[in-house]
Amino acid sequence: MISKCWIRGAYMQYKKLIQEIIGTELEKYGFAPMPDTSWGYDRVVDNVWQSIVVLRERFCSGYIRMIFMTNAYGQKIKGLDDFVPGELPEYWHYETERELRSILEQFRDWTLAYGLDELKKMSIPTVEARPKPETNRYLYENHSELYEKYKKMLCENCTSWDEVIEAVQDRIKKMWELPFNEAEDVLIGLSALYAYALNEGKEGEWVWNEKANACTVDNVFDTFVSVYPLQDIISSWRNKNIKGLSDKREDILNTFEVWSNYKRKKKKSK
Repeated sequence: MISKCWIRGAYMQYKKLIQEIIGTELEKYGFAPMPDTSWGYDRVVDNVWQSIVVLRERFCSGYIRMIFMTNAYGQKIKGLDDFVPGELPEYWHYETERELRSILEQFRDWTLAYGLDELKKMSIPTVEARPKPETNRYLYENHSELYEKYKKMLCENCTSWDEVIEAVQDRIKKMWELPFNEAEDVLIGLSALYAYALNEGKEGEWVWNEKANACTVDNVFDTFVSVYPLQDIISSWRNKNIKGLSDKREDILNTFEVWSNYKRKKKKSK
């Protein structure tokens, strides 16, 4: 059986094999190596991000699989075993470089035969009630004005940021029975109010993600946490579940406390 030492030592050869066998073919279809992974490729087609990644099993050496992803709303990650005809294992095992090469060649062939078509299907959102690129862009460009408008509209009597989150939740509940096209504009405004509440009134770091066609707020409340405010709000409305919004607030406060304690200890140790 192939040794763990060999597998660790073969990191660069592993990457080289994937590029040689899979990457060169995917590049013909507009894919490029993903900057945040050594074994993935992605592209953008009609404003939809598509990616194909070879994954190694985290705890068992010598096992790999291939996954397919898009950022189309409601679509889930799929493996080859989800759409290639026949019964396929989730992970494929190899013990030698020759066996690894053979598996990667099979992954390539299945990707070209079935995977690219599956990505097209996965690029269609599964629901109409979803954050769209144009509404995300509107929120990104107008979040400050929207925050002031909805804070004045809903939060005149709020005495804490927790109460602001509650005001957002209450407004969402009142719209549960509305069709999405009637609720959408308000949901965009609530997204701005929600994002500012997570930052306790500060603007925060609003970022436009080109691949996702969506805006995020990064490093929320001086932590490493990032949120997709429009996705959080629309999901809460569509699923009729507002608890996740207050849970997110609590998680961020807990993260801030842990991070603050760490920085204080590090400062004292100097």
